[in-house]
Amino acid sequence: RGITRIARGYTLKLLAMPYYGHSYSFIERIRYYAFSYNAFPAVIESKKVLLSPNYKGNELKIPGQEPLTDSIILVEESFFNVYKVGQDETTRVLRNSIIQLGNFRKDYKGEIYLKLRPNQLIESSIWVKSLENEKIPYTVMTNDVILEYVLSMSNHCLLMGTVSSLLYYGSLFGHRSISNYGIINIDRITPFDNMEFYWDKVEKLSRKKNTQKRNC
Repeated sequence: RGITRIARGYTLKLLAMPYYGHSYSFIERIRYYAFSYNAFPAVIESKKVLLSPNYKGNELKIPGQEPLTDSIILVEESFFNVYKVGQDETTRVLRNSIIQLGNFRKDYKGEIYLKLRPNQLIESSIWVKSLENEKIPYTVMTNDVILEYVLSMSNHCLLMGTVSSLLYYGSLFGHRSISNYGIINIDRITPFDNMEFYWDKVEKLSRKKNTQKRNC
């Protein structure tokens, strides 16, 4: 890995720089350009510059999914691998998530979709095994789908995942976002524990034992 970084031009100074964009907000000349004040939530508004692009006369063509209504979207992400959550715990969390999903079906009666990570193979999905074990029908979105764009055109959808930015953006677009982060038994504190701006928009699943019959 070290040789690869050297080949790409990385230096020790570069690697020592803070990872998060808001870490540079104390620098006077630094500005943050965005289409909405919702961007860069950890940065004060006076540091943000809103852009108003002129799309008049232009046509934006994005391939993929048609707009959705009353649909449920399960979001695949790498949290369980990155934080080394064990297989048994991962299975427990996803099964619990799917069982609780039945509580929302009366309000979201559309199709259930699975959004994989870019270039991810379905065989490596952590959701698929749980869905199939519970015999729940689902449709996998193609990899070229830009879900943020689909959500901006869709109506009354429910997103479920862990800590994906898609949950946050889904909420900004007027949809409901649910996270199973709160029911994961993990023996360390993560950056997401204190990310208040995120949890202001994304709901957490309850830890209470669910005894209702699954109805997905």
